[in-house]
Amino acid sequence: TPLHAADDPGDGIATGRVIGSQVVEGERQQLYSELVIDTSRAYAGTPKGDWPIYKAFMGYPRTATGCLGFQVDGVLANGTAFTELIVVGA
Repeated sequence: TPLHAADDPGDGIATGRVIGSQVVEGERQQLYSELVIDTSRAYAGTPKGDWPIYKAFMGYPRTATGCLGFQVDGVLANGTAFTELIVVGA
């Protein structure tokens, strides 16, 4: 199912609290507040030499306008934790 990892490299893993449900591609799916990306397993179709590709479904209301924001938390190779906020304008 699209919102649950098929355990293929590059698949995002839905996690966090369930915040609702929605029909996606004909199947009712639970919606989660968070997504985990295993950066050690990029999508196998990533072109050689390109940035790694990771896959996940993301939903937002059809009537939504404005910007989307993503909070990205991670740990660098040296062990330093970081948080970045990425805003995409509409």
